Amino acid sequence: MESPQPWYVGMRAEAHAVLRLTSRGGLEVARLPGKAGVDLLLTLATNGEPSGRHLGVVIKPRASEAEVPRLTPRGVRRERAQFASTTFPVCMVSFSPAGELGYFRWIIEPSVENGKPVLGYAQRTHFEPITDALLDGVFAQVDSWYNARRAAGGGP
Repeated sequence: MESPQPWYVGMRAEAHAVLRLTSRGGLEVARLPGKAGVDLLLTLATNGEPSGRHLGVVIKPRASEAEVPRLTPRGVRRERAQFASTTFPVCMVSFSPAGELGYFRWIIEPSVENGKPVLGYAQRTHFEPITDALLDGVFAQVDSWYNARRAAGGGP
């Protein structure tokens, strides 16, 4: 059995996640209570104004910088049950207390297929290092999904 992480590991991981995700600008961040399912709710801004376009973020703290986050098949099943009725994109990020290298993966991934917005479980369960290019792609993917949703008459 794994020993519990010190209390500050989760707190520092959240702080690093907020710093890294908001480094690009154009986002508002709300911390949500533990029972909400997601730790952070990002609201993308359009022309400096909140847009109603949300991205949920689950934070997975790591004890050390050397540790690479992994998800087990059991974790995937639990995650899919937890987010079965989610109606907006959700991702997971992982940071250690040092916060030097963060990792990203989708949980509920947005896509556009034949011009229609599709929201589904991520097909890949591996984590990717967080880079500026990755974040640009993530936010563009979320925006494209919301644009398709709006075109289909489904909201913001």
